[in-house]
Amino acid sequence: MTEEILTIKEGCVNDDSIESYQYIEKDMDQGTGSLNNQTELTITFQNQDAWLFPSDSYLTIEGVLRTADGANIANNAAIAFVNNGLMYLFSNVKYFLGTLQIEYFENAGVTTSIHNYLTKSQIYMGGNWFWSPDRETAVANASNIAWRTRNLLVNPQAPGGVWNFSATLPLSTVFSFCNDYRKVIYGMQHKISLTRMNNTRALLRTNAAVAASGIYPALDAITNNVVVNITTLKWVMPSVTRSLDKQLELLEVIKNKETVTLAFLNNRSESINVPQATIFN
Repeated sequence: MTEEILTIKEGCVNDDSIESYQYIEKDMDQGTGSLNNQTELTITFQNQDAWLFPSDSYLTIEGVLRTADGANIANNAAIAFVNNGLMYLFSNVKYFLGTLQIEYFENAGVTTSIHNYLTKSQIYMGGNWFWSPDRETAVANASNIAWRTRNLLVNPQAPGGVWNFSATLPLSTVFSFCNDYRKVIYGMQHKISLTRMNNTRALLRTNAAVAASGIYPALDAITNNVVVNITTLKWVMPSVTRSLDKQLELLEVIKNKETVTLAFLNNRSESINVPQATIFN
């Protein structure tokens, strides 16, 4: 460190290998009609003459919270997404490169939560995708700043307001492929699949004692009285334009059909039904 700050005659490095960096949006393959059905949702970037950079891609997820019969929720309701709550809206996720499924795991909410707890610092906050781990206390009161933060991200704080949310979820927080392999990919189809599930594990609320106590008591899992209606689900992918020199270099790799290694840690998550016995395999 000392030598570095004292080297005042060091030259300036000008990296002009990238001319432009643009983002392309893709909607769901099925349209928006099935967003809230418990079914498989897919988004596909077809084969094209483009250098795509999935590591910096992200999902845009927008929606609204309503009661089960479609009514607005009281503006002072003690409701919030759980930490990493958006991923608890899906049961399993898949990533396809070309026709090959390269990553797949069940229990999307639990699996991605474990991965991000292990790979992110304790002070990291991803408010734009509801990553705000609970601290200090396990109850929903003023001491639990993280819970209150997630509550304010959807709570309109005004009479008659609508509980909207808008989030950008980095794909690197979902798939290890996007987290570990930070290179452009040319001319291949990219597809992700997310299987929608119910809202039970994505939301937390306080119990009925909140009105009498005047504080937020212990958290209860939301049941059937509040639902998450997703209105928008898009995949936003960077497209990289190379400089002429770099383009010629990369085209040589394609022309010579060189093998490129894609190395990444593949998430796995499985569950089994345990028999009612004292010994099992």
